[in-house]
Amino acid sequence: MIKNIKTLQETDRILLDANVCLFIFGPPQFRYGNPNSNKYYESQDKWGKDTVHICSPVLSEFVNRCIHHHWKRWKIDTNPREKGKKDFRNSQYYKEEKIAETIAQDVYEMLNSVECCDSDFDKAKTYAFLSEFKKGEMDFNDIIIGDICAVNNLALVTDDGDFKNSSIQIFTANL
Repeated sequence: MIKNIKTLQETDRILLDANVCLFIFGPPQFRYGNPNSNKYYESQDKWGKDTVHICSPVLSEFVNRCIHHHWKRWKIDTNPREKGKKDFRNSQYYKEEKIAETIAQDVYEMLNSVECCDSDFDKAKTYAFLSEFKKGEMDFNDIIIGDICAVNNLALVTDDGDFKNSSIQIFTANL
């Protein structure tokens, strides 16, 4: 079931997807660069105590998207010959601009507002995830995130349309 983010209640137990984490806690270009970002930011007024969660796949996507954002900016600003993100992490720019520290600060801010959760991860689940993935309908991480929501009885707050056919409850501004 898909619900408008405006209908979120304090009692709703939710998991924030990476795109929503970027809109609320990410670099300014994410916070202000999407017409829906303000709707998610304002939804914080409806968050109940200990009802908002993130999981390791979401946190990983958040950090990697932030790194990618800064890498693209580096490529535009300095037009380096190096092409890879490993070169970026080892660059003077990365150190001088304190990219890792900046991203870590955004994550610390997030952790002050959310709880962490995951699901049991084992070979049997991995086979089930792969069976679902082979259908070609969802990203692999989205399958895992859906499972984490189901196992922990959480609705998902996302701007991602990939979950429209999911069995988990969705809150979104992307209607």
